Amino acid sequence: MCKARVAVQAITTEAQVRALFLLANIDVISVMSIDNEYSPSLIDTLPWWKVQTPSGTIKLGNRKRVINIDWTDTDVRFVVTEDHVTKSETHVHAWSVGKAVNYLIVLQQFVTMRASGATEAVDLDEE
Repeated sequence: MCKARVAVQAITTEAQVRALFLLANIDVISVMSIDNEYSPSLIDTLPWWKVQTPSGTIKLGNRKRVINIDWTDTDVRFVVTEDHVTKSETHVHAWSVGKAVNYLIVLQQFVTMRASGATEAVDLDEE
């Protein structure tokens, strides 16, 4: 039987999820654990999370080697990185917790700039 490999830095607790959003300066209204949407074999060990924010719901969770971040259920449409990763205007795959924080920071910068009416570009080279 083949055991699924998971990201080295798995997000496994609500406290970890809240810490990611705190580091990205995103207000959290609520956090809800949901079944792992990538692998049924990981449902018990690696839950996914729905995080309610002022902009809407952001879903994140571990896949095999990446952290999936999906903001489809918000009004935000923005590509958060130029990195060579799976990405669109509504989601990105982060290869580490550090990258997940970086992508959430850029997403929040975009939301803040949009709210203020700013027209300058968001710096996608956050490190």
